[in-house]
Amino acid sequence: MASHEVVTTLVTALHSNIDSIHATLQSLSSHPTHEAELQRLASEREAKIFDLRTAHAQALQVLANQRLKEQAELEAQRQREAEELEEQRKKEWEEVLKRRAKEDEERKERIREEELEREKLKREEDECREAQREERELKLAEDIEKELERVEDEIETKVEEGKKALRELDEKRKVGTLSCTRH
Repeated sequence: MASHEVVTTLVTALHSNIDSIHATLQSLSSHPTHEAELQRLASEREAKIFDLRTAHAQALQVLANQRLKEQAELEAQRQREAEELEEQRKKEWEEVLKRRAKEDEERKERIREEELEREKLKREEDECREAQREERELKLAEDIEKELERVEDEIETKVEEGKKALRELDEKRKVGTLSCTRH
């Protein structure tokens, strides 16, 4: 900004000098002795214009260098921001992956625990069914055993009754044969 002000000041001074030279030339142009003075003033004018243009060119060069420096600094800042953003995104992505891996592990663990619980319930259910089957089988065996004992008792009673009937018949026969032999 300072170099722009310098350039403006120099341009204003140049115009002022040119106006002064022009006025002086006008006042001297009617005098033949002033030819040397006119030549000197023209040379002075050309020298001042040259100095002014040189100063202006230098100021423009300083300004251009300053702008290049500012642009380079801006680009470097933007590059740092981009790198920081990329690093931040990378960390966030790593955190997301870690969180998802943890969630996956928790899910696998929950499934494993559910399966263990299901297996436990199946075993308990199977054991309960097996106990019920054994109990029914034992009761059935007891009922059949009782029925067999009852049937055996009936058979034994019938056998005893049959033996008794045979003894009675045998007794009757013996008594009948005795009475037949006695007659």
